[in-house]
Amino acid sequence: MADAALNPPPGAAAPLAPHAPGPAGYRRWQRLLAAAVPALLALALAVGLAAPPLAGWYLERLLRTAGFTEARVDWRRLDALGGEARLRLDAEQHIERVQLDWGPGAWRQGRLGRVRIEGLQLRLVAMDDGRYTLAGLRPPAPGPQARSSPPPLPFTAVELVDARVELPLPGARRLWLPLAATLHRDEDGRLQLEGTVGALAPGFGARFGGTLATDGTLQGAASFEIATAAAFLEGLDWAAPLAVDGRLRGIVRASATADGARQLEFELDGDGLRAGDWLVDGHLGLHARLQPTGGADGAGGFALYALQPLTLGFTPGPALAPRLPPDLDDAPLQLGLHTPDDEPLLALPAGAPARLQAELGLSLGQTGLGGALSVTLAEGRVHWSLRDALLGLQRYGLAGAGLSFEGEFGQAAPHVLHARLQLPRLESLANPPWHAALSLAGDLEGSLSERLDWTLALGLADGARLGTLGGHHAFSDGRGELKLDLLRLGFGTAPPAVALAALSPALAAQLSVPGGGLRLQARADWGGGAAARSGGELRIDGLELRFGGVRARGIDGVLRADRLWPLRIPAGQPLRIARLDAGLPFEDGRVEFTLDDTQLRLRQAGFTLAGGRLELAPLRLDGPAPRPLAASARGLDLSRLLAIVPVDGLGGTGTLNGSLAARLEADGLHDVQAQFASDGSGTLHYTPSTPPAALADGQAGFVLDVLRDFRYESLSLTLAGERAESLAAGLNVRGANPQAYGGHPVALNLNLSGALAGLLQQGLDSYRLPETVRRRLESSDRENP
Repeated sequence: MADAALNPPPGAAAPLAPHAPGPAGYRRWQRLLAAAVPALLALALAVGLAAPPLAGWYLERLLRTAGFTEARVDWRRLDALGGEARLRLDAEQHIERVQLDWGPGAWRQGRLGRVRIEGLQLRLVAMDDGRYTLAGLRPPAPGPQARSSPPPLPFTAVELVDARVELPLPGARRLWLPLAATLHRDEDGRLQLEGTVGALAPGFGARFGGTLATDGTLQGAASFEIATAAAFLEGLDWAAPLAVDGRLRGIVRASATADGARQLEFELDGDGLRAGDWLVDGHLGLHARLQPTGGADGAGGFALYALQPLTLGFTPGPALAPRLPPDLDDAPLQLGLHTPDDEPLLALPAGAPARLQAELGLSLGQTGLGGALSVTLAEGRVHWSLRDALLGLQRYGLAGAGLSFEGEFGQAAPHVLHARLQLPRLESLANPPWHAALSLAGDLEGSLSERLDWTLALGLADGARLGTLGGHHAFSDGRGELKLDLLRLGFGTAPPAVALAALSPALAAQLSVPGGGLRLQARADWGGGAAARSGGELRIDGLELRFGGVRARGIDGVLRADRLWPLRIPAGQPLRIARLDAGLPFEDGRVEFTLDDTQLRLRQAGFTLAGGRLELAPLRLDGPAPRPLAASARGLDLSRLLAIVPVDGLGGTGTLNGSLAARLEADGLHDVQAQFASDGSGTLHYTPSTPPAALADGQAGFVLDVLRDFRYESLSLTLAGERAESLAAGLNVRGANPQAYGGHPVALNLNLSGALAGLLQQGLDSYRLPETVRRRLESSDRENP
């Protein structure tokens, strides 16, 4: 039967073949299918051929509409599994390869699978309003719809490889920033960005990342480290004004919301910082937030808030140290700026001067300064104001309050400066204070590139004028000078005399100055490669001093110091003292001493006493206790010496010589040993109008008879005692009274008491140092045991 079906009998009609050629042999659906298949194949071929140029034309249209008038897209492949193209924005900006991958799963989700961008190269340029845009991008035309934006393309991941972005730098310089990054979408629809910045220069590394949420909220952060600033700048071929070096690390955090609110926060710290040979061993700490003001887009400007105090520290380097005043050449410099949380550290308003406001803390060694600082930059000038500042000079025991310092200088050379300084109160920290509260006020004029001069009026805080403080500093060679010139200070009761208590409460507590005058001049200079020098001169005329039981009058002389800190007064500068009353009337005094810091030495001291001369041996006043004291007396006139003694009927003639030895302590003399002897013969007579009861009769009456007109051949006086107030005085005389007992020679050994012994005790007991000097000597003893 199979053969019959295939081979019909002769004369029978052959059956139609199901796929025989010709329309007569097809059913309707077969004929439609036969026509559609070639058409679909032709359409697929047409789409495959037309898709790349159509897609390129559409993308070019979008880019040109956005402003890239030279944009061009060359598709190398575009099919059901993906595509590949090259994009050119202009001659210098392009993407070498854009690779798009998708598949059935990506089509069903309505997004691209993966985008890989290789060889991206873009340039940023600055606009007139200070913002940045891509080079070649056409500025927007006026109107709300001046430029359309391409629709966002959904994707699963984007990979950026071998990208470079050119950034503009000052001075028409440019920097190429190498980038590599990945951008992917997580399960919640958020975009996650991670990337690195390539080696701009040796020692540089940076990473960045961020998240874009579906509600438009953006969170991002970047960190970087510069291991060696010098190598980094050299790699950028950037010649800094100073050879900068050190290590820097930083973190930048950015955020933005869909409503346009933006915020930038950054941290920066550094160590081992160096600015040439001027500043070395530096450190830096900054944590701040930058926010737009006057609108989310920053049209009103920006404000910088310090989240932690800004700190900066350096040590003067070998180039700066010789140019600084004394005691500051090796002192660490510390700077701190602090603001309340709701106050900006730096305001950058649009179209208005930039302004910095903060609480300043500045220290340089043992010198400190703190107050409200304001700095404004406008029209090429910098204006600053420091108000209500506190000043601490610990090394010198000084503290100031209410300091005001304001002025301005030009940003361009030669940086002309004008400033005004006012310090209403500068106090001594000693108790009691060494000096009364002082005031300073004056002007500073000059150039920060050349020379700065200043003249300040010095006075008491209550308004009395004392003198001037002037000087200059040359920035070209570091040479400078400081001069203090005080008016003559007259003491006493007649105007315009001043009271010692108004000048120095510490000295006024120990002594008084009833009369005379002082004038002080001092100077200091520095720089030029030489060590700092200082000196001063104190002129004394007719000065009168009182301390304890001692009164000195008519003090004249000039004391010159060849170093002010620590103070040094060299030898060869005697003081004249007209009269010194210390129990005994010393006259025509000449005193010479030296001082080197705490080392006080009496080189010479001599006085006229009773017609003779009393000389004190050189004495070290700063040495460890006990300090030996030695004195000699020559040519003392006994008649004049006894005339000093208020004893009724006592007199005599002759000349005495002698010596005294003792131990000098801060509270007076100890272990006193003195001996005086006559230089030849003389007379001694004692004829009281009312004889003392003790000499009325007996052996004592014999002594009274002999002393009425005693002609001595020798006379000696001895003093001995542990303390000056407990001296034992002995008198030994040999001779005779011609009118008593037949002129028979006698030897008298008497223990003195009463007025004569009391006078001698008073003269020695008055040898005490002022309390302020005593404390200094005790301090020296502790330091030099």
